[in-house]
Amino acid sequence: MNQSISTSVSSGSLRREKKIHIINELKDQDKEYTFQELIDFSHVLVKRDQSFFNDLSNSTLLSPPLVQQHQHQQPTLNNNNNSSNNNNIDNNHSKILIDEDINNNNNNDNNNKNDVYWLDMEGLDDDEISVICKIFAIHHLTYEDIITQDSSEKSEEYSHYLFVSTSEICYNDFNVLETSNIYLVIFKSFVLVFHSRPVECFEAVMKSFRYLDNNQIPTSHWVLCSFLDAIHGIYSTLADTLMVEVNILDEYTMRDEIAKSELYIRLGRAVRKATNLLSWLFIKNDVMSSLLRDNISDTEAVRHLNNIKDRLYRLQQKIKLAEELLENIGNIYISKVSLVMDEESHTLNISMSRIATLTTIFMPMTWLSGVFGMNIKMPGLADAVDNYSWFSGIISAMIAFAFIFLVYSYKKGYI
Repeated sequence: MNQSISTSVSSGSLRREKKIHIINELKDQDKEYTFQELIDFSHVLVKRDQSFFNDLSNSTLLSPPLVQQHQHQQPTLNNNNNSSNNNNIDNNHSKILIDEDINNNNNNDNNNKNDVYWLDMEGLDDDEISVICKIFAIHHLTYEDIITQDSSEKSEEYSHYLFVSTSEICYNDFNVLETSNIYLVIFKSFVLVFHSRPVECFEAVMKSFRYLDNNQIPTSHWVLCSFLDAIHGIYSTLADTLMVEVNILDEYTMRDEIAKSELYIRLGRAVRKATNLLSWLFIKNDVMSSLLRDNISDTEAVRHLNNIKDRLYRLQQKIKLAEELLENIGNIYISKVSLVMDEESHTLNISMSRIATLTTIFMPMTWLSGVFGMNIKMPGLADAVDNYSWFSGIISAMIAFAFIFLVYSYKKGYI
């Protein structure tokens, strides 16, 4: 059965497309299932591991309260889907598990009991997540972390599963980096993955199947390592893009034809990107350390996690180097701007000195023309008389004002 779902769930002003995958091998990636089929398959998984879940029956740690019965949470299928098909489980998965439960003692079914499944759930609402958590006896704190969608990245080990909260980063419609939360609940023989919207690392994880001998999930921890590896790949790509931008900015600082405002804006964006990447990687480094401290019996998974942590450390060093280069570029940019301003200031000083020289040359003529243009009797005129009192008084006042201002300027240090 290969049914396609195009169901939208309204949550406030958001509408989320619901996609459910049940994956055991590479060919399962194109199959999508309804929520009711997910419920039925979940019961089959619990029935397959009945002895494991029976050990938890006396525990009091489990299960968030159901807000609604899951019968009211079934999504609407596309046209041409029969109601009888809604309650059937995909034969590729359910028939194997049901047959093995009936023939539990048959040696031919021993390999099937070791099959590992990855249940990928995108866009489920809170009530549907509550139903899934109830079926698998998931702690209510884990349930709250999943529905909150803003919990910090962490790794928590419970009695029967490992919970990992992580995130990937991508560009939104406004070309701004933002995080998208991913929640993994790792059991011994299956993995639950919750996310509210499409994630880029899904395709990367599916590509990881090509490294497997039989294109089939070997262990549940393999899914965890593949997700972490895919997320690391996204950060690595962004770090490479950042280094390319750093090299471009380094060349731009030596070019005069590049607008200073453009260089300043691009430099600021690169610094902000480097800071954000480094802060997100520090959080993931803590998660990796926590995972390695957990009691993971899968030695191959531990080896894979150590490899991811080493590459994460090298990626941090690479981004720190980018930050240092950006700081140097910023210093060069500031020095270049200061040099340009000094040159402009020097040019302005030369222009002002020339103007001051011209002013000094023409100042006596201006003063004389002003003095002899006064409407008073003054020496040198044809009809002048011997009474020059007004002329003498004005000249004396001007000399006195100049002397007083000269003394004042000298005391104030102006000259």
